[in-house]
Amino acid sequence: MRHSPKAIAYLVPFLTALATHAGPSDATACTGFRTGVEGRFIMGKSYDWDIGWALVVFNPIGLEKIALTLGGQDTPATWTSQHASITFDQYGCEMPNGGLNDAGLAIELMILGQTQYPPSDDRPAVNELQFIQYCLDNFGSVDEMIEGAALIRISPVHAKVHYLACDSTGICASFEFLGGQMVVATKDSMPAATLTNSTYADSVEYLGQFVGFGGDLAIPQTTSSLDRFVRASSLSVETADGEIPTAAFSILDSVSQGDFSQWNIVYDLEERTIHFRTYTSPARKVIRLDQFNPGCDSGRWILDIDHSEAGDARSAFVPYTKEANAALIDKSLSTIQGLPDYVKAVLALYPDSLECVPPVVQPEAQPDTDAPDGAGDDLVAVDDMGCSPEADSDALPADLPPGAADGQLLDGPASESSTDGPDSVPSKGGCSAGASSAAPSGWLGFVLLLLAYRICRRFAQSR
Repeated sequence: MRHSPKAIAYLVPFLTALATHAGPSDATACTGFRTGVEGRFIMGKSYDWDIGWALVVFNPIGLEKIALTLGGQDTPATWTSQHASITFDQYGCEMPNGGLNDAGLAIELMILGQTQYPPSDDRPAVNELQFIQYCLDNFGSVDEMIEGAALIRISPVHAKVHYLACDSTGICASFEFLGGQMVVATKDSMPAATLTNSTYADSVEYLGQFVGFGGDLAIPQTTSSLDRFVRASSLSVETADGEIPTAAFSILDSVSQGDFSQWNIVYDLEERTIHFRTYTSPARKVIRLDQFNPGCDSGRWILDIDHSEAGDARSAFVPYTKEANAALIDKSLSTIQGLPDYVKAVLALYPDSLECVPPVVQPEAQPDTDAPDGAGDDLVAVDDMGCSPEADSDALPADLPPGAADGQLLDGPASESSTDGPDSVPSKGGCSAGASSAAPSGWLGFVLLLLAYRICRRFAQSR
């Protein structure tokens, strides 16, 4: 316990250093798209960056989490993961660059220089990478993500990004932060389920000049952001007669930026299956989410993203260790000069600070044959996570804010439809967090103290 003041003191300098040094070397990076192949919905992503190492991580359900944020006035979001997921993590476990959950929801980020995140307000906050993990943990569809994302706020460490999310029904949405407000394009406002490094509105306007999208210009072939958007959108329409995952990889080949394209990922959303390859290891690997035990008692599992063998990669996964996480963090942050090893150790131990919350097993109700008619009418059913269906249904607004479905602004707590406010952020297995359990604005110190206590306790136990 004597180390906890140090852990607290080092968290903010660590994130400040990360904000200073972990930026991209090129802002024209990454392409994401959705296509249809063999009658199934497929999402593809080219991760274009100056470093390529990472861990592929299986994340179980039932982990109680506290967000890591930089802002001194932030109220960190708290939640318990309801969905298992596989993610691609380059800056440490729980800070993914993208991934897929067991409901068939996939999320990927792309750099967007015009991004302006919301100013500080009363909503619980997550950083821009943990936003992906939060959504994969809590939501099973794009519609759920649209509703839930309005109830939290991104408190950025550094990167200016936007997100493409698609689910197993084929519905996709782009999530952007422009002028301090969240802008969503989906369904009728999303003529092409593609995202590169320009705003979605600018990309669609440009798309309209080309053959197949209302214009007469030939499909462009450069690697600029707008041209990649057009080309990926066009090829996504043409791949219906192809095969999984070959058709999607062919689109990724077309938008490749050479050795800057580090990862190619193909998500089979309906089958909950991931195909991927890397520039360093081009052999195609495949992972199926149903190969893992989703319970948190089975723990995390990890795989070097540059695993060399083709085919089913499940047997190559190994149990998570803080040493492996620490090695990844040390390598990814190796350009930061003068950062104490203990600082990296604190972030490396963050995943070990998360408590496993076993599901609540409810006894089967026994019918009371002597009870009068209507005697049980006032009882509320409880599901297997210990949540009241009524409470859970109130956890998110019943209707989207006006304009949310057609690409207009979602104003978070200022939206008229968000009447439940930030106190309804999914927490404790998805139950609505009532006013009595909501974190007050001065809770940050307690959260950091709790986090430091958990980290240091597990660190001491491991010695």
